[in-house]
Amino acid sequence: MRSSSTNEYGEPLKSTTESIAGTDSAMCEWSITSEHDAGETFHTIALTPVNSVLNTVYDLETSTAPSDFAEAASKLAMRQKRRALVVLITNLRDDDSSELHRALAPLQRRHLMMVASLREPIISQVLDDPIRDFDDALRVGSAHHYLEQRRRAHETLRGNGLPILD
Repeated sequence: MRSSSTNEYGEPLKSTTESIAGTDSAMCEWSITSEHDAGETFHTIALTPVNSVLNTVYDLETSTAPSDFAEAASKLAMRQKRRALVVLITNLRDDDSSELHRALAPLQRRHLMMVASLREPIISQVLDDPIRDFDDALRVGSAHHYLEQRRRAHETLRGNGLPILD
């Protein structure tokens, strides 16, 4: 009988590490590390662009100003000449969908576009809370109205060929 830290000849297993790193055609740095220890293999995949994106997004601040989708699309078209996956993260409403489609349509010719529509957690909470008075009823009605606008916006963009992640 052999222990989990020995091979079939009773010799101790050695811990080894193998790494592969490179840069793909989009200049994204990546690395894969495999560690072999006691008969088990562990793989670690690291993508440098993910960290870069997270570090950039970390410093952003929200505001109540409306989004300028046309300006954002124009800047992206100027900076990103190669085909890319473009994920737009926004809080989508029905009144945004036509402007958003007009802004993204030229980008769809070159890039694979996706819209990640953020949910407002307070909406679910409002719908779950009991209705005790007229103000509560107005809040619930407003939440349903907001969700209907959001559903229509998603439907419109899907109809124009934009995948939506809700």
